[in-house]
Amino acid sequence: MSIILMLFSGMLFGSMTLGILISVILALAVYVTEIISAKAIGPLFEKAKSFSSEGLMVIAVYLFVYVINYGKHYHSPDEFTHWGVFLRETFRLDALYVTSPIGIVHKDYVPAITLFEALWCKLSFRLSEANAYRGMQMLQMSMLLPMICNRYSKDDSYKKLIGCIKAFVTFSIPLFLTGLMFYHTIYQDYIYGVLVFFCMWIIVTGDNSRHELFELTLAITILLMAKMTALAFLPMIVIFYVVYSLFYMDKVAGRNSVLQTLLQSVIVTAIPLIVWKIYNVFSGKYIGGNTAIGAGGQSYGGHNLGTLIKVFSHNGSIAYQNDVEKSYIDAIFSRGLVGNVPYAQIVVIIVALLLAFSFWGVEKCYARKVRITSLWILLAGLSYGLLMYYLYMTGFSEYEARQLASYDRYMGTFVVTAIFLALGVVFYFTKTSILVIKMLGVVLLSNIIFFGNCEQILPGNLTDSEVLYNQEAEHLKNSVPEDAKVAVIIKNEMAIAEDVLTFYSFPITIGVAYPNDVKDDLNRFSYDYSDEELAEFISEYDYVYFMNIDEKFIDRYSDIFEKPEDVKRGEIYQVTYEGGKIVTY
Repeated sequence: MSIILMLFSGMLFGSMTLGILISVILALAVYVTEIISAKAIGPLFEKAKSFSSEGLMVIAVYLFVYVINYGKHYHSPDEFTHWGVFLRETFRLDALYVTSPIGIVHKDYVPAITLFEALWCKLSFRLSEANAYRGMQMLQMSMLLPMICNRYSKDDSYKKLIGCIKAFVTFSIPLFLTGLMFYHTIYQDYIYGVLVFFCMWIIVTGDNSRHELFELTLAITILLMAKMTALAFLPMIVIFYVVYSLFYMDKVAGRNSVLQTLLQSVIVTAIPLIVWKIYNVFSGKYIGGNTAIGAGGQSYGGHNLGTLIKVFSHNGSIAYQNDVEKSYIDAIFSRGLVGNVPYAQIVVIIVALLLAFSFWGVEKCYARKVRITSLWILLAGLSYGLLMYYLYMTGFSEYEARQLASYDRYMGTFVVTAIFLALGVVFYFTKTSILVIKMLGVVLLSNIIFFGNCEQILPGNLTDSEVLYNQEAEHLKNSVPEDAKVAVIIKNEMAIAEDVLTFYSFPITIGVAYPNDVKDDLNRFSYDYSDEELAEFISEYDYVYFMNIDEKFIDRYSDIFEKPEDVKRGEIYQVTYEGGKIVTY
């Protein structure tokens, strides 16, 4: 709820803090109402005691998240180009990042996840990279804890033991996924998958109550405000909601339930879409029609029925479609996402295991619920595969499409959804199969020990996590004023150097040149500048920073400087362009 309040307070009043204050007041109002309703505090304490195990679990999860993120720092390119910038601008301006006056890549991205990260940083009284990780992970934990703590059976036998094993199994799953380093990233592909799972979890465990309707509407709203492709999941979720409510939910009977279900399906569809539309109209005032890199990003307007027909009709308008299609199909059936298991096999295995569970692991009265859930996983998995195929043809450059850019992360989104949904169904409908859960725990433990990426759950000070290019950024900030424009000369550095330096040197404006006649992994953006071209580039800035140069650069370009002896690695000079030479001060 806090995310939605922050969203609307940001749009209406330009303040995130106001939304946080309103959410705190509402939370306190609920507690006061409970006390008034109970007419005494005693009964509330008794009620709280019944949830003592869940409370301890929340405390344990918080401590776990706090400790594993101690000393961690950003390390991936997109954290520096936009995800980290989104959070910094939201926190710095106390406003939606789309209103920021600076140019940001993918500025039109919907902001739900960033808002929760900002909420966590606000409540922690500090913007830090570790707190950004904690915010995202606590959002994930808040959606997974109901699966751990909630069971269809109310039998409390071995409750604490089962809870601990469930928590271990659940929180270990991210360690298996290729390309999704969840415990050390603010990339949003993983949390997106958890959000889809949570919407499905609400339906599968729902009781057709007003509370379920409110919770599902809120969850779908946040889902749509978390990722552009969430629009494709909306019909998948709503159709399942209608079918499950009419034919599989316990409290369904007669024509009134049909009308009620249809009305509820309209509510869970319309309200999220209205909120989504309101935000897009609002963001359009700051982005307009410009969705180019550096100003906007991925736009919604480029996707329509005509584009869909063009892709799936193979009309030849996409010259590279056959090549990308071959690579994509090959990846679907052979590129490992969990160990060496590819996307198609993961979906089929999960569906097969759920069907087997419905016959031999659950009471007959619940078997139908498990089977319809397995059918949804199969159909949604197929639909998501087609969606990503379509997006590779329309939403990426030819180079990115041919490389299947970020394939592991994007396909991992639905893998996360499917795994957690299957696991949630097993947890929820298994009455007392402690042995099964123990076996799952043992299998996961053995795999984590031998194959899992455990480094991401260790504190940063134990894994030597460091601020990338910290010395260079600090040197720059200590040498020039905040409003300076600096030409940075880089050779033999990974492309991430530019992104990191831009991020950490803010608000200094930098432009980077990669003068080199060699192209390799360290020099992907290198260009063989002529003397005149490099001099013209530097002359457009107030300062020049020779961040990383070598003797070859000095020999080649020193003549364009009035004082060639000033051309030294690590030096920063104020510059002017006089008489065809760069003058350094």
